[in-house]
Amino acid sequence: MASWTSDQIIQLIELVEKNPCMYEVQNPEYHNKPKRAKCLENIAEQLKELRPNTTPQDVKTKWTGLRNTYSTERSKQMESIKSG
Repeated sequence: MASWTSDQIIQLIELVEKNPCMYEVQNPEYHNKPKRAKCLENIAEQLKELRPNTTPQDVKTKWTGLRNTYSTERSKQMESIKSG
């Protein structure tokens, strides 16, 4: 599959934002794998307008990558503030 465009990534983030079970660890549904799988399916379906042939696995992989990149950059930023 081709790489993600900025518009597709923004759409993905907006769709995930509407599904707290995808990112709020304190949310009881976060640990409910069938619920999260259903959310991934719904997000993939909604992304098909912008990105045809998107699968739930594509969504999961991209979301995990975005989340990890954000976490890494945030840690670097916080460490930079501490070291002044």
